[in-house]
Amino acid sequence: MQEIWERGLDWYSKLPGDLESRWKKWCAEIEVLGEMKLERCYFSRVVGKMDSVEIHIFSDASIVEYGAVAHFRYVNLRREVGSSFVMSKSRISPLKKLSLPRLELIGTLIAARLGKYLSKVFCGLIGGGILWTDSEICLC
Repeated sequence: MQEIWERGLDWYSKLPGDLESRWKKWCAEIEVLGEMKLERCYFSRVVGKMDSVEIHIFSDASIVEYGAVAHFRYVNLRREVGSSFVMSKSRISPLKKLSLPRLELIGTLIAARLGKYLSKVFCGLIGGGILWTDSEICLC
């Protein structure tokens, strides 16, 4: 959709060949989403009581999109380690072009907000957390 807007096409215009082929490919791939399954239980593979639970949040960005994803990392009393997906947030870059460092900062902001939200929701469960990024600008 963003490329359609960038090219100035209106709602009733026929898509150019390259966009039409990408659209058809996307429509074919979307059928596979019905077969995708995610476990809803965060700690289904835990054997015994848990020793610690941490939240790990990863952020990244590209010229096209940016976002963050959160996972629990847990250790039981037998020192067995597991992880589970919690949630993610992503955005498409605005039409007004922003620099990659700026998009990385926005992605890291989303990660920080995600961490703040999850620490409130799971306040008695999470023993700590780590925000991960590959951006030197954000790390500084």
